[in-house]
Amino acid sequence: MSDYHVLTVSPDMKTATVVFRIPVPDLQNQAGKSYRTALVEKLSHESPTGTIESKSPLSTSEELAQVQNGEVYEVFTSVRFSSLSLTNAQRRDELDAKFIELKTKALTRLKIELEWWGYKRDVK
Repeated sequence: MSDYHVLTVSPDMKTATVVFRIPVPDLQNQAGKSYRTALVEKLSHESPTGTIESKSPLSTSEELAQVQNGEVYEVFTSVRFSSLSLTNAQRRDELDAKFIELKTKALTRLKIELEWWGYKRDVK
C-alpha cells in the first residue's frame, strides 16, 4: 500500500498536489470508541451519500478498504518544493519528508478532533 499518491505537479515544477495516507492506530478515545471507528462514523456523517470515498483516484481497492475501515486517514494537500532546480529524486525525498512530518502532525490533529467523538453522559 502507498504512503502517498501524487496527483499533479505544476508545469513550473514548484508544487505537487498529493494525497497523503496517514495510518490510524487502533487506540480508544474518551468514549471508549476506537479512533478508527470514530473516523469512519465522522466521514460517513460528512458524506452527502453516507459513503466514504478515497480522496485519490489512484487508490487501489485495498487502499479504499483501508480508508473505509478507518485504518488510513487521507490528507489532500499541495506541497511546495524547496527549489526549482531539484532532481526528481530530490523531489521524491521532499515528498517523503512531508509524509513523515504529516504522519505526526495530521494524526495529532485527528486524535484531538476525535478524542470525544461518541461520548455520552447523563448528568443527574
